[in-house]
Amino acid sequence: MRALYVAGDGEHAVLRERLQGILSIPVHGLDPFAGVERLEMAPETPRGGFTGAVGLLHAQAQRDGLPVNFLQPREPKPPSNVNQIATIAAATLAGVCLLGVLFWLASSSLADTQRQITKLTQKKAALATQITQLDSESKTLKGVKDWQKTAIPWHDELFNLTATFPDLKKHKLIRLEAREVPSRNNKDKYVALLTLKGEMPKDDRSQADELLAELARDRHYRLLEPTVDLPNGKFTATLAVERQDPSEYTRQMTAAAASGKGPLGGGSNKGGKMGGKGAMPKKGQEEDEP
Repeated sequence: MRALYVAGDGEHAVLRERLQGILSIPVHGLDPFAGVERLEMAPETPRGGFTGAVGLLHAQAQRDGLPVNFLQPREPKPPSNVNQIATIAAATLAGVCLLGVLFWLASSSLADTQRQITKLTQKKAALATQITQLDSESKTLKGVKDWQKTAIPWHDELFNLTATFPDLKKHKLIRLEAREVPSRNNKDKYVALLTLKGEMPKDDRSQADELLAELARDRHYRLLEPTVDLPNGKFTATLAVERQDPSEYTRQMTAAAASGKGPLGGGSNKGGKMGGKGAMPKKGQEEDEP
């Protein structure tokens, strides 16, 4: 302790001297109103008696307030409700669990949706691949169909020509040229040219003329530039060929035509194509020569 303050101004001067002598430390007077200019009090008023009140007011003015406030003492807190705390804790726990369940359901639904999106994406890619393949196949099929519109069944044509040809002992086919002609438009029905060059007897042109007439009567032919050169024993014919279905080749080859003995092969307009119903008669069947 470095110094001692005694409340009062000059009324305790003797006491301050005695205390300073006993304690051997400075003893000062404490005037609670020191520094106050406008204060009217009687000279004999003991100023030290106001020290406690002034100190209390000073402490009250501080931010922390009085350590002990007798005017506003602390009231005891009511005891806490244990059941209410347990209820709040249970409700909080239930809320947390509910949030966890909702989060799990949302995560599962999102995962299922993502899997469905992945499957649909893969299915879309597979369908796109199939569409590309089908488009390519469709173009190929269209090309085949376009080709079939102009394709000539040449084996049926050769059979038809063979069944129509005259007596093979007197007539010979020395050249046969066939070629397809690209169609310029869809209205062109003749899609191929067939050129015949043959030899015949120099003294008989009847069967050559009949061959050309027979070819001219055929509805899927158009006879172009037929010639019969009797002095040289030659004949030629160019045919514009219209495509027809194989089932429309109905000419038959008779036994006489197959042996080369009959004129025009003895053919008729009934029967099927080569190897079918109108094929050569079997051994043992008799057929009159014309």
